[in-house]
Amino acid sequence: MANMIAQLLPGLRNRFSTKEALTEGLQKIENAAIEHLMAKSEGMVRKIARTFGLPEALADDVLHDGTIILIEKIQDGTYHSELSAPQTYLVAICRNLLANHSRLKRPPATEQIENVLDLADNSFVEMLEFRERRVVLEKLLAQIGPACASLIALRYLDGYSDEEQLAQKLAPFSSPESLRVSRGRCMKKLSEMAKSFKF
Repeated sequence: MANMIAQLLPGLRNRFSTKEALTEGLQKIENAAIEHLMAKSEGMVRKIARTFGLPEALADDVLHDGTIILIEKIQDGTYHSELSAPQTYLVAICRNLLANHSRLKRPPATEQIENVLDLADNSFVEMLEFRERRVVLEKLLAQIGPACASLIALRYLDGYSDEEQLAQKLAPFSSPESLRVSRGRCMKKLSEMAKSFKF
């Protein structure tokens, strides 16, 4: 659908040829900017959905949801065009949304009730501390840029091994070594950001 609209509006390509112009259009919630962005992103989002074994209709829904999230991030100042193009950021958002849908298809892990009842007394405090750390991490990831955010989230938040990421084409690398090197650079950058982060 987005491709069809883009074809009907040939002036869009020139008008939104720069990421700054497209970001400005999205910030103003211009329909033309939204349609242009979706037309540029839908092919990649559908490809990612296929790698997860998810239906094409879901890819279209995720594309719309991801676009809304991106616009919200532009308007609240979380997204900055100098870090990445809107299309790149949108595809990263959609990849994470599709990864979440894919995990929902997996059989849920079961826990014996005895194990739950045998939790240590400080487990509740530890759980709250974990949640607090995760919130801080998510705030840092929102600032580090979509490429690094995706690499870190896939491993440490989503729990995908390097082999799973490569097999499912969740990361654009040809070997585990190149994936680890890139993620290592991102982790170093994240560590530096964390030193000046206001808690």
